Amino acid sequence: MLKLLLLLGVLLLAAFLFFPEAAEDVVRDVHDTVESVTDGVTPSHVSLTPSDTTEIELALLEAAKAGDDARLTELLGGGANVNGRGSDGATPLMVAALGGHESTVRLLLTRGASVDARDSRGRTTLLLLAGKGRVAAAKALLDAGADPNIASKTGNFPLLEASRYGSDVLVRALLDAGSDVNQRASNGWTAHRAAEERGHSQIAKMLKEAGAVR
Repeated sequence: MLKLLLLLGVLLLAAFLFFPEAAEDVVRDVHDTVESVTDGVTPSHVSLTPSDTTEIELALLEAAKAGDDARLTELLGGGANVNGRGSDGATPLMVAALGGHESTVRLLLTRGASVDARDSRGRTTLLLLAGKGRVAAAKALLDAGADPNIASKTGNFPLLEASRYGSDVLVRALLDAGSDVNQRASNGWTAHRAAEERGHSQIAKMLKEAGAVR
């Protein structure tokens, strides 16, 4: 039993060093489960939406998630807050972007969506897209003035995520938009190190030429 606990501890430590976003999910789930058992508190990941989020904002989030531009336009015309949030702090722009709905992303931006809004974990839409290699939507955000250097609560930032994913096009777009090539996550990792560790030699070379240090 002791050996098992030690092994789990080593694995969790490795997760924090190499995959801080994923490790944060694990810790949060464990914390929520403990709270729900000991205190009878509903876990945060199934909590209700913020008190200022109305039914029309919830409908807007659903429309954005589905990429339903017609419904979205109708709801915004009816007074829905374009920056309303779900229980995890996600905005319509975030859910539309993650769903791959580029036209919806552009529509929300024209209607005043906050390009640098952060969810409950401090992640911007740009950071979320960078981790999935969504180039077109990410470029739309950058064109709209998204800050490429905003990090999450765990210190992850767009250039790191794009380098880890392996999108040389997105890495170049982020550099052109002013990404700090030597920005570091809370675990000390730079984008250059992430690219090297994942075997993305072309990206590592690009970052090195831009002034990166490991």
